[in-house]
Amino acid sequence: MSAKLADVLNIARQKGFHIPEPKMDIVINGRYLQDITADAMKGLDASNDPPYVFVRGNQLVRLLNDNGLKFDILDESALRGLLARSSGFVRYEGQDDDDKPMYVKVPPPINVVKDILSLGSWPNIPPIEGIIETPSIRPDGSILDLPGYDPVTKLYYEPGNGLDELSIPDAPTEADAEKAAEHILDEVFGDFPFKDEASRANALAAPLSIVMRPAIGGNIPLGLFDKPQAGTGASLLVDAIATITTGQPASMMSAPDSEDEWRKRITSCLMEGKPMIVIDNVVGRLGSAKLAQVLTAHIWSDRILGKSEMISLPARACWFATGNNLLMGGDIARRSYWSRLDAEMARPWLREEFKHPNLLNWIEENRAILLSDLLIMVRAWYLAEQPSTSIKPLGNFEDWARKISGVLDYAGIKGFLANRNELYDSSDPENAQWDDFLQAWYQLHQNNPISAATLKAELLDCNPVFKILQDAMPEDITRAISKEKKDSPALGIALKKHVDQVYPSGVKLVATEDSHKKVNLWKVEFAGDGVSKKPQSVGEFAGDAGNESNPEQFSGNEGKYESNNGLETSPALPAKWPIDSDYGRTSTPANMHKGAVEEIGLQKFKLRMTKRLCCLCGRKFPYDLTPYFNNSKSGYICTTCHMHGPPPRPEKANTQSKLETSI
Repeated sequence: MSAKLADVLNIARQKGFHIPEPKMDIVINGRYLQDITADAMKGLDASNDPPYVFVRGNQLVRLLNDNGLKFDILDESALRGLLARSSGFVRYEGQDDDDKPMYVKVPPPINVVKDILSLGSWPNIPPIEGIIETPSIRPDGSILDLPGYDPVTKLYYEPGNGLDELSIPDAPTEADAEKAAEHILDEVFGDFPFKDEASRANALAAPLSIVMRPAIGGNIPLGLFDKPQAGTGASLLVDAIATITTGQPASMMSAPDSEDEWRKRITSCLMEGKPMIVIDNVVGRLGSAKLAQVLTAHIWSDRILGKSEMISLPARACWFATGNNLLMGGDIARRSYWSRLDAEMARPWLREEFKHPNLLNWIEENRAILLSDLLIMVRAWYLAEQPSTSIKPLGNFEDWARKISGVLDYAGIKGFLANRNELYDSSDPENAQWDDFLQAWYQLHQNNPISAATLKAELLDCNPVFKILQDAMPEDITRAISKEKKDSPALGIALKKHVDQVYPSGVKLVATEDSHKKVNLWKVEFAGDGVSKKPQSVGEFAGDAGNESNPEQFSGNEGKYESNNGLETSPALPAKWPIDSDYGRTSTPANMHKGAVEEIGLQKFKLRMTKRLCCLCGRKFPYDLTPYFNNSKSGYICTTCHMHGPPPRPEKANTQSKLETSI
């Protein structure tokens, strides 16, 4: 290259023009490997402007256009080709007759390629988190709308068709935001039969979440779109959101059957860098631990399919799920927001008279206007200095909840996340089952601890006293006491999974230990933050089953008594039982006069004496017996009568046989 041409090119570079550096020749023999690698990286860095090679996770990737841009991990063959195009590689062959060095052109050595891939860190190669096809919001509220790589958000923007008509005011106002929100709700969401205001607001939060994803720190919860029956429009609603924000209908997948398949599917989706992932038509319970993990993960690490290599990927996608009456398990419910559709008709797919009969085609034709509406809503909120709302924070998704609620509230949209308590109550029947079961447990035992063996005996006992506990058994307790589980440790394991979890009514299961018998004991307590009051009575056969040392003892009539936690309500015994009891109460109310206190003490003494007399065999015992009642008799029975039944009655004398003998 002549000196004059070099000067011209340098001036052009100083003025901002991209002039690629000439390819450098790299000598590959007689040198250390690290020196050759350093020269090869210099050539690759120089040719990577504008960037087309990036670092994603712990891998070198490039962009490929295969029906849209996608990431392609650089293997040895791909990297070798890029090195050959960015630098010249030569081998020194000595000197010619004129003492000039001789070089032979060669392809990039494979050992250099492997060394570059093994570096693990490439400082001059820009990092990338995803590919977007829609203008998005940066963390400072500005709009990312220039094609190519954006170093602030680490995103590559590839504009879709028809986005050259975006119309966004320089300083949108609150009125502009309200008008934009109403336009989207009327034109796009107007024909969808949302159950309530919260479902409508949460539906609008979905496209806002995708557009604002670069500006939201942390994670975004799972968007749930469910309905009572097929044909109501949940899948179409998700397609509409995808068409607005990505330019094409959603790429949907079915829910995998195993955790291993979930892991593989999640890794595959994140490797593609899609901004939106949809799990369509979920059947059964959505309770994958891997899905719950990716919803709150910043980095997702997994093994590359078919290889022994690990890859770490940014978990920045927005996840959605559709289905009929979705059921959640594990932590999915609290990591979700919910939009429910209900057409209130037998065949919702036969509805007519839609505003836009072919909604997706209409969205494609008006996509620039709809995107402008979303961006106007967000920009107006940022320019107003991000006014806050009174919404309660959502654990692990605080920044998302604050920003989305702020944008919606500023645009006049109310009800965002207002249905989350209903979601928690309705989406996980196991949670409700355990809440009812522990309330029934508390009604029988108050906060007195019992063992798993005692609980199992009560759950299998035909005594009507325990019917309220048996009727409330959760599914895992039913399995634990089934014939296949013949020993109580299985029940203890089922109980341990729910220790210290506070349920909606405020009950929680607490594990203790009997220091003498060295066995685990279980009791139910109230955490004090439940949404309902403690149970007071469960009907005719309610009672306090006492403590572990004598679980068959029952309290008396319903009344007030003083406990460690203040004034409590004692459950009632069957009306047929002869004497009222205050058994198990720690003290007597202070406002009782002396005569009443003495009367209560006398009743306690009489009851103790009555409870030591077996009503079937008539024997007396120095300890309390088991409550017993039937249609003809009630009282207390001893262990022998309880296990083997009452003693046989003596046979009546046969007067006829005596007469025959005498004759």
